[in-house]
Amino acid sequence: MAWADSMRLDYRHKVVKTAMKRMVRTNRRFRSRMVLWKRTMKRISRPVVGAAYCRAAARDERRGYAITAALEWRIAAEMMFPIAAASEHCWRQWERIMHLPRTLADPIEGGVEDELPSRSVERPAAFTRRFRRVD
Repeated sequence: MAWADSMRLDYRHKVVKTAMKRMVRTNRRFRSRMVLWKRTMKRISRPVVGAAYCRAAARDERRGYAITAALEWRIAAEMMFPIAAASEHCWRQWERIMHLPRTLADPIEGGVEDELPSRSVERPAAFTRRFRRVD
């Protein structure tokens, strides 16, 4: 009787182990498909959002907000980079409004903050106090 019980437990252990392996494999496949789906959605959604920025830029330009329209054309161009013709159109609109070549457009993410000196930099002698403090 003891031998039969141990065989039953051994069989159950194998069944559970096999089921766990199957679950892990399925979970891995699901995760990899989810990652692929997220990448695909990211690639698809950027041009859609870029098209919304194009519409907003055209509306702002009609209403007389040229600088706002230029900023939106630029964002639209950066969003539509997978579609070369659409991105090129947006950049041309930006160049038309700003009267600047595209090469002078810095990326929006790396703004002026990176170029400013930190507060820990010592001041030059011209900015130091020249007069004694009278107490």
